[in-house]
Amino acid sequence: MLSRPVLPESAFSACNAVDQLEIEAAAARITLRFVPDALAFVSLNEADAMTQIRDKRKAANTIVGLATRAWKAARIAALDAGVDEFLTMGPLEPAELAARLELLATGAAVPSAFKLHRVDRSVAVVGKRHPLTAREVDLLTMLLDAKGRYVTHNALLERCWGSPDLDRQKLRVAINRLRKRIEPDPALPRYILAEAAIGYRIGTGAPMQPAG
Repeated sequence: MLSRPVLPESAFSACNAVDQLEIEAAAARITLRFVPDALAFVSLNEADAMTQIRDKRKAANTIVGLATRAWKAARIAALDAGVDEFLTMGPLEPAELAARLELLATGAAVPSAFKLHRVDRSVAVVGKRHPLTAREVDLLTMLLDAKGRYVTHNALLERCWGSPDLDRQKLRVAINRLRKRIEPDPALPRYILAEAAIGYRIGTGAPMQPAG
């Protein structure tokens, strides 16, 4: 990692010109503290995007998919193909660019107020322990292992219920129960964050978005 991080030209080899200009414009408005090694931006609206992701995964690149929120199917396919993170384009927020690159370069810290105890099936939040079911332990373990990156609904359903084809309402109910137990305000979650039609991730503890 560079002491004065910059976005290398090689990072844009699978990125179209429009997305590259948007990223460079956002980067020019902020100071980037962290840039991952072997960074690769991939525009998900390009026909060869999934091939590019798989090739760059083989080359051990850190891959950031670029798409608007409307490209939900492409974002899910990109996760399955091996993308590490997403940036929401149109327009790209400079703060999001900085936060996503820092997460990839340093790894997401587990919220300091949050500690999962797998053996006795409990989670401690601000020192208070809450009992968990075996499935809730599996859910939190999978989210924590992703280190702040999104885990798709299908992946969570397959791991925790045994099939990716089940009704997602089962997952939403389980997440809502967890939030009611551990979140200071379940309507504005700090720890379990959602991306509509994509999945969930672990946050670092700051209020991020309305519940999803």
